[in-house]
Amino acid sequence: MSLRSPLHDTESARGARFATYYSREVVEEYAGARSEYEAVRQQAGALDLSYLGKLSATGRDRVRYFHSMLSNDIRNLRDGTGCHATLLTHQGRLESDLYVYSFPEELWVECPPAGADRLFETLNKYIVGDQVLVEDMSDQLAVLSLQGSHSRELLERSVGTSLEDLPLLGHKSIETASGRWVVAHRDRTGCDGYDLWLPSGEASRVWTRWLDFDGIPPVGHLALNWLRTEAGIPWFGSDMGTENLPMEFGLDSAISTTKGCYRGQEIVTRILHRGHLDRRLGAVSVNSTVVPTRGAEVRVQGARAGAVTSAILSPRLGRPLALAILKLDCLKPGTAVEVAYGEASHPGEVVSLPLS
Repeated sequence: MSLRSPLHDTESARGARFATYYSREVVEEYAGARSEYEAVRQQAGALDLSYLGKLSATGRDRVRYFHSMLSNDIRNLRDGTGCHATLLTHQGRLESDLYVYSFPEELWVECPPAGADRLFETLNKYIVGDQVLVEDMSDQLAVLSLQGSHSRELLERSVGTSLEDLPLLGHKSIETASGRWVVAHRDRTGCDGYDLWLPSGEASRVWTRWLDFDGIPPVGHLALNWLRTEAGIPWFGSDMGTENLPMEFGLDSAISTTKGCYRGQEIVTRILHRGHLDRRLGAVSVNSTVVPTRGAEVRVQGARAGAVTSAILSPRLGRPLALAILKLDCLKPGTAVEVAYGEASHPGEVVSLPLS
């Protein structure tokens, strides 16, 4: 796949500052991350998410095959709906989380860049005798997103169709002269939002219209990271990785407890039914001007209670906010903690997410 966004030249001309994120090009910020963050919180902002992994699955056995590989119920997805799911190892550890969208003749998959290559490889590796074709659509498709409370009305104006009754992860296909566009109801920030999947060659035209005609401010990866952290949305590759169980990160909605066998099911079922999970994702507000590093130890009354997975300088709190895996008895909001990093121990407290 191309490691560069189809909007590179358009974004570069607007003064975008680029960075590399799991070998993919992302825009860190445009006019300033703080103003971009406020745009999403107050009205809406436009995001270029073309760095996401994008797969399609066709063939008569696609649903049965994905149902047997993924942790959620793919068999009962209706056309026009979607679900959050995970691909697990046989030991129940994460290979990636992902989102599956169901169409009459195919499935579409969105996955984080940190898990895209592994996901594509694993899904192809276990096709034995099944009539299913898994293809990487990352070069052919772009994903542009509007996030914020005004995102629905702005996207309705852009695509010319009502999205009022579209549930979360529901999606709607729109036939255009350039091919099929797909709108998906996808909240990435805690402020509501919608994604637009479209041919890569159309991305620059739509992006330019959003910014110049509709007056929607562009939003970079830095502001997106602040927003998703304050909303308590973990990212694969930043918070969770291949050593983790999905339940540790609260991915309950990505796991079906009623479906049949899938990779890693035995481990997941054992933990869910016997209650062996003793830690879970939480959040810590830190009284410091320095942001904690990944892996920083969180202590309660001097004893280790967990570790930081990712952290930001929260615009809403005015101090560092860390996502952390914590022992279950330390997750109560208001619990006093200390976070050890930078050769010092910094006081803080457990907080509830999303921030109010």
